[in-house]
Amino acid sequence: MMTQKPALPPHSFYMVRHGESEANVRKVAAGGGLDSPLTENGIAQAKTLASVIHHLPVKPSRVYHSPQIRARDTAKYLNQSLQLEMIEMHDLKEHIFGDWENVVWETIRHLQEQGANPPNGETYDDFAARVSRVIHQIFETPHESPPILVAHGGLFRSIGRLYKIDIEHVPNCSLYQFTPAPENIHFPWSVISHSPCPANGLKQEKLF
Repeated sequence: MMTQKPALPPHSFYMVRHGESEANVRKVAAGGGLDSPLTENGIAQAKTLASVIHHLPVKPSRVYHSPQIRARDTAKYLNQSLQLEMIEMHDLKEHIFGDWENVVWETIRHLQEQGANPPNGETYDDFAARVSRVIHQIFETPHESPPILVAHGGLFRSIGRLYKIDIEHVPNCSLYQFTPAPENIHFPWSVISHSPCPANGLKQEKLF
């Protein structure tokens, strides 16, 4: 009898959502089928985070990033400070929205709230399973310290879905630190948000 893998491997990692993209400004759905570049503000957000990321309590060991330009470029700006090996992972791309790609969010928000899956796209469960697979794949390689995953807001939301936790807004260029916390019954992770702070580099806030 095969032993089922846990939803996520019990290892620490950092996660960053990409900076503001042109699709974000237009308020349209940009999933895995829409390659929307960073805006000038998105570039500035990435550079600001890069300037303080060395204040993290534990330096990341490697950068894994989505192949989509908004995440790939965010990773490049961050790595100007980190100077780590960068690895592109196809399955870190955003939820594939199918017919919802490039559609104004307000048009489809009620469908999302009703739990509808995007027509001709990935189901939410399939996307969560893909996220689980790629994170397991990343940790097939040993890491001396937590790697950093630069991807999309959907990555965080799908991690929540794996544990039946609703994750709502994930800000652009937000940085999260995931640490296993098996004592937490419903969500076995401690999650800390790190945001740039002029006073001391990074401000920490515990989310879970």
